[in-house]
Amino acid sequence: QTMYAQLHHCYTSMAEKYDLKLIPSGTVIQQARKLPEFNYCNGGKSLCRDGFHLSFDYGRYLVSAVWLRTLFGVDAEKIPYFPKSLNLTEEPEQARLDCVKHIVNREITV
Repeated sequence: QTMYAQLHHCYTSMAEKYDLKLIPSGTVIQQARKLPEFNYCNGGKSLCRDGFHLSFDYGRYLVSAVWLRTLFGVDAEKIPYFPKSLNLTEEPEQARLDCVKHIVNREITV
C-alpha cells in the first residue's frame, strides 16, 4: 500500500505538471484487490505471481484492458480474447474474468 501511494503521487504529479493523460493501471489493480475475487488476504486469487509482478493470467489481462480502455475507449466487457491458461468452463474462472472486465469499465470513464 505504501509503495502504491508513493508511486501514485509521483505519477499524478508528473501527469499534472506536463498535462499528460495518466493510464491508471495501479489504481485499477488496487481497486480489484478489494474485491472478493482478488482479495488474496481473504482467499481470493492473487493478481501477482510472486508478490510484485503481475500474474500471467488475470494481472496482465487487467492491465491490458486498462490500456485498451484508456487509450482507445474499448469496452472491456466486449473483449473476446482471454488467456489460454484460463479454463472458462469452470465457474470461478469465468466469474473472475467477468469481474476484471467490469472493474475496468467501472473505474475508467471514456
